[in-house]
This record gives sequence, structure tokens and C-alpha cells, in this order.
Amino acid sequence: MGNFDARLGVVDLPYLWADYDHVHRVLDGAVGDQLADGLREAGFEVVAWLDSWGYRNVATKAPVASADDLKGLKIRTIPTDTYVQTINAMGANATPMAFGEIYTAMETGVLDGLEHSAALVQANKFNEVAGNYTLTRHLFGPVAFVCSTAFMGRLDEDQKAQVLAAAELRNPDGHRIGEASGADLGQQPPGPGCRVVVGAQPDVIDAVGRPGHDGDLTERCRAATTGPDPPRRWPRTTGAPARAARCAP
Repeated sequence: MGNFDARLGVVDLPYLWADYDHVHRVLDGAVGDQLADGLREAGFEVVAWLDSWGYRNVATKAPVASADDLKGLKIRTIPTDTYVQTINAMGANATPMAFGEIYTAMETGVLDGLEHSAALVQANKFNEVAGNYTLTRHLFGPVAFVCSTAFMGRLDEDQKAQVLAAAELRNPDGHRIGEASGADLGQQPPGPGCRVVVGAQPDVIDAVGRPGHDGDLTERCRAATTGPDPPRRWPRTTGAPARAARCAP
């Protein structure tokens, strides 16, 4: 899956997505079809693209009002090259760490912060050890509902219909669960004792720059920021919902 992995990594590039509508327009359109075709070659069927937990932002002990405030901070991220390089480009020190160790590491000062969605920060009570949530919106990380082609081949038509009916949970409302559940829009802080900081994003964007590799797909994603929405193409005519484990939390 090497070549496909590289193409799929485009959706994880920093500051690629203008907003939720942009994400949906791209993945419900020709780019989403191309990525789904690549997964099919590897033995998987895409049923739907999802927003995961929405935009990832930075939760820290100290307030981060500008890119300068990020410099030197030890920020936990997942051990994926794109994520590590993004956090380092923001001026912080990317610190991969097991998810279960984050809370204690924040308490003891091993970490200065973490980057993740507002919903996850609140669900895991990281707001208790990180009093500031800065809306950097540096990564988005859509995920796919997939099933194996072999699994689909073992189902009869009624079973396939049930699988596709389940996939209808990914309707226009369900598609925006990440947007609705996240405080990343600044509507509310991710839990008591935590405040939203909005000032750092322009400085951080300048520090990170825009994604530039895999030019064809990247440019096609960028070009879809405006224009009519494509016809809804999901759920697919084949497939069964099973979340793709492309990235750890």
C-alpha cells in the first residue's frame, strides 16, 4: 500500500482545509473517489468519509496567544511524521507519547501541552491539567468507514442492503458530528477550568506554511474551496462500515 499511503496522507497535511464544507466537498467528489479506488486496490471498500473528531488544536498550561508562545513547548502528538513535523514547524517540540500517559505527564511537567480536538480534551478531562485551548486548527485528519472486499463478497444481497442502511448514519447531520461536538469553533471551552484562546492561528500558519508535496492531489484539494457541492456519492454501492485505523488517537 506504499503509493496509496502517500496519496492518503494528503488529507492529513497541515492547513489544507479551509473549513468543514471544504473537507466534505473534496471527499464527496473526485478526490474522494480517487482515494477510494486506491483503497479498493488494497482490498478495502470505502463506505463513507467522516470528520473524525474535527479540527485538532493545542491545549496547554500556559496561554498561547502567538506563535512565539509555542516556542520550546513540549507538545504531545501521535508518532506520525506529518504530525511531528507540523508541531515542530509551529515552533514547539513534538513529543510522541502513549495516549494513556498524557494526563500524568501534564500534571508532572513532562509535557507542556497536547494537540487534539476539543471533544477529546473534554472527554478525557485534559482541561483539568491544561487551562488554555488555542484554536490553531492546524490538522484535521478525516477518516474512512471501510470494510474488506473479501468480507463484502461473503454477504448476500439482503445483508449488503443492511450494511448500506447502517452507513446512512453518515447523513448530512451525522457528517457534522465533529463540527457540532467540538469547541474548536470557539463557541465554548472544552470543559470547566479551560479557556479558549483565538489569537495564535495567523502567526502559526505563517510559521508552518502551506502543504506543498504531492502536487496534483494537493492542488485539487485546494481548488475545491469554492464552487457547487458535488452530488452526494456516499454510501457506496458496496461496503460495510468499519472505522479505518489509519491513525492512533
